[in-house]
Amino acid sequence: MALFQDAKDEIKRRSDLVDLVSQFVKLKKSGRNYIGLCPFHGEKTPSFTVSSERQFFHCFGCKKGGDVFAFWMEYHRVPFPEALKDLARRYGVDLPEGSFSVADKKKADIREKLFSINETAASYFAALLHHKVHGSNARDYLEKRGLSQEIIYSYKLGYAAGQWEGLVSHLRRSGIDLGLAAQSGLIISKNDGYYDRFRGRVIFPISNLTGQIVGFGGRSLDDSLPKYLNSPEGSLFHKGELLYGLHESLTAIREAGRVIIVEGYMDCLALRCHGIGEVVAVLGTALTEGHVRRLKGFALEAFVVFDSDDAGRAAAIKSLPLFLNEGLAARAVALPEGDDPDSYIREKGRSRFLELIEAAPPLFDFLLNLKIERISGLPEEKVAVMRELMPILCRLSDDALCSLYVRRLSQRLEMSEAVIWREVKKEHAGLGRENEGNCESQGPLMHVANDYGSDFHILNLMVYYPESFLELKNCKWPMLTGPVTAEIISAFFELFERKGKVVPGELAGLLQSEEANNRLREILLHPCLFPEESVSQAVMDFKEREQKILLKERIRDAKERGDLAELNSLLKLKGRMNRRELH
Repeated sequence: MALFQDAKDEIKRRSDLVDLVSQFVKLKKSGRNYIGLCPFHGEKTPSFTVSSERQFFHCFGCKKGGDVFAFWMEYHRVPFPEALKDLARRYGVDLPEGSFSVADKKKADIREKLFSINETAASYFAALLHHKVHGSNARDYLEKRGLSQEIIYSYKLGYAAGQWEGLVSHLRRSGIDLGLAAQSGLIISKNDGYYDRFRGRVIFPISNLTGQIVGFGGRSLDDSLPKYLNSPEGSLFHKGELLYGLHESLTAIREAGRVIIVEGYMDCLALRCHGIGEVVAVLGTALTEGHVRRLKGFALEAFVVFDSDDAGRAAAIKSLPLFLNEGLAARAVALPEGDDPDSYIREKGRSRFLELIEAAPPLFDFLLNLKIERISGLPEEKVAVMRELMPILCRLSDDALCSLYVRRLSQRLEMSEAVIWREVKKEHAGLGRENEGNCESQGPLMHVANDYGSDFHILNLMVYYPESFLELKNCKWPMLTGPVTAEIISAFFELFERKGKVVPGELAGLLQSEEANNRLREILLHPCLFPEESVSQAVMDFKEREQKILLKERIRDAKERGDLAELNSLLKLKGRMNRRELH
């Protein structure tokens, strides 16, 4: 990796981490830093912090953090070699000739080849779609569904002929390793060779956020089952995190401040054809927390389009906790019976569909309506509905919103608000016991200060007054602090020995443990605790702390040896030190 140090440094110099992260996470200014909801775990109170000054990020909840490379690797789920290449391309940095470790190079080469194979396959499918003879049925199907040529080309739609080895033969002629093609899921191994996974289907390439093709979906043109077929799970394709059309819709989603979530490829493309750009589709699976977590970085609100059947209702019920847990406002769009987004917008038009969007109720109201529709009005049934919705109310971090929902529940169930609030308090008490010790509401930096105590103050002084902290070089830190703090302090003095100065932000490269890296990031994000005029006194206080601990050790040693003369002398010294403190 040493070969690439100059390139890494140049990427860090050219990049702006706040600008990069804000393309995937909504950030807002908070003091010297920027905060937002963490993209790596579910939370309702922002604990994800990006330092513009020091160019690193840290989440006080899940503890993930690091520099521009760490963010790219974690968010896009790529190894370091690929992150380095991606960011080098992004910021126009040339990588030197050389190689990574054998293992890293092998992983990176395999990923690059898999992406290349997907591109080759997408070109093959697209060529078949536009072939005068072979693609005529598929073109007729897309034309009947109302897709424009612009959409067909921009989404790279294709066609897989009903041949068992059409793609296999093309890949072989292209000199592609069929074993790797099988690893991508495009072809399937059999005893005497390979055969195509997608046959007789319209093909929908699926891209990641950087626009690389990671997999494919195929829709049958006859009665073949399954009707829709996706690439299998693999190193590139994770359908629980991917959303069809997200890469193409990012700009529209940001501009609109909302995202419309539909169930199928054709639904997504139909809305795009009618000028609605802020739309994505799930890949034949239920909405997951991974999907919602991605979307909350781009949209302020989600509109989930459900079918009117029982399956659609069940999907609505399951999706509500996902949005609440991730802190993304959501509304439910229920289509008339027998309609899907594709059929509705083609028959009724764009304006009527947008009217449904504008009139969409919050998911909570939609769910409440579903529950009330199923009861006859008996008191026991109303109480059951109230208790069934109680966990959802208690997940709301917004007190004003919770109050409105309590009022709504009271009106719809004809029940006293006071009774519902008592149940809310009971539920909160239970959650409080389950989450005892969770300090998220205190604010991340206050939590750090409470946790670290005096070690926190030592490190704070070290970060903001490194020159003064050098006066404490000869202190016996492993004895005075915890092991994590001692590791950071040891790295501090090692860096000084190497460079003759200390830039606190450079310490991370010398730390071995993840705990020490976490602690350092949290210290660097906290404002200075010491006014300049109090620094000298703080240094003296830390020296005296060392003297007290050393004296305590000597007293214990004298007691163990039975040396009464030395013990008496040490106790007198302790008394003088205590008197000095009083004065």
